[in-house]
Amino acid sequence: MAQDNNRAGISKADTLAVLVLLLFPLLMKMALWLPLTDRPVHFSGDAVVLMYPWIQTTVDAWQEGSVPLYTPYEGLGRPLHTNLQAAVFYPGTWLLALIFGGGISYSIFQFYFLLHLSIAAVGTYILARFLGIRALPSALAGMIFVAGGFFLNHVSILSMLASAAWVPWAMAFSLQVFRKGGVRWIFPASIFVALSVLGGLPQPAYYGLAFIGIAAAWIAVDSRSIRPLVVLVVILVLAFALAAPALLPGVWELDDLQRGGAARKMM
Repeated sequence: MAQDNNRAGISKADTLAVLVLLLFPLLMKMALWLPLTDRPVHFSGDAVVLMYPWIQTTVDAWQEGSVPLYTPYEGLGRPLHTNLQAAVFYPGTWLLALIFGGGISYSIFQFYFLLHLSIAAVGTYILARFLGIRALPSALAGMIFVAGGFFLNHVSILSMLASAAWVPWAMAFSLQVFRKGGVRWIFPASIFVALSVLGGLPQPAYYGLAFIGIAAAWIAVDSRSIRPLVVLVVILVLAFALAAPALLPGVWELDDLQRGGAARKMM
């Protein structure tokens, strides 16, 4: 995956590293969240009282063949699609609805958490490899990213993890567009940027977009060409178009939310 390996394709080291990173979050859960007690520690807090009910309501609606536009279970009823954290238009939610026809148990929900940690770890590995780093330190980067303070401190907030998981992917593929050119990289980069918003909380996407913007400007100055900046605009336009069904209703409702004022300033 690194520059030296682009012609040779994916090496055995890459395959092994990806397999290890896919399993690494499960090992983390066993080591950190299942201590040697009679009452194992699972995902708790917001995961139980907010994230699970939101996702369950969204999945139930999709399984019934209706768009999750409303929930009667919150307050006296409120729109559901305007709640970004309900992930109504997130493909991961659609996948849950497609696979688990009888609803999702809390065990499945916990696995869904871990799946996003695996996505984040593999994405970080790909980013490092695209930057020319060898397989072993790239794999260590993936492990450090998902075992670091950000993910552990937000372990009960699925929307934050789901959005952050796609940021390394967006960074990696955007960087490839700027460095190598080629239309084939643009659409994947746009998809990953959109996924980092559709996951539920767009804040992590801002950090990724800051990196992408700086990288585009740096490469544009270094190459004395505006092409990276033009490509950046194309990526952002496509990503916004993909995320608009979730993003626009969420922005419109900010004034009615308890934290809406601060969120609107951030947006």
